[in-house]
Amino acid sequence: MQSVDRAPLVNALAGGALSYDREIAVCLQVSLDPAGYDTGRGGVRPADVLALGDLVAVSRGLVLAGVMGVAPRGLPARPAFARLREVSDMLRREHPDASVISAGMSADFAEAVAEGATHLRIGTALFGPRRGVP
Repeated sequence: MQSVDRAPLVNALAGGALSYDREIAVCLQVSLDPAGYDTGRGGVRPADVLALGDLVAVSRGLVLAGVMGVAPRGLPARPAFARLREVSDMLRREHPDASVISAGMSADFAEAVAEGATHLRIGTALFGPRRGVP
């Protein structure tokens, strides 16, 4: 699960995982928009990542895998991915196994890789654009 950005999602996922006797790997979605929290792409504020990571780490049924981020629209991607790498470094100081950095999509994956991405989301390059999605 790569889009956890608030406590109610953590609680719901943990409950679901336990009810099916499963374990879910979780990436925290970090807001990379310089304008602040949630301007359309979602994510927890970088300053709140540790608290949310701590919650995931103590939640039975969940494993804290790392972070995920989407570059802000209309701005260069690389600075956003550099910020995500910094947030990842901060999180790993407290949770060393949270090593995933999921960043980069079809248009900006090279910038994400340059900043340490371990996972990419390149659906558009593989399947073409989705209808109705700008």
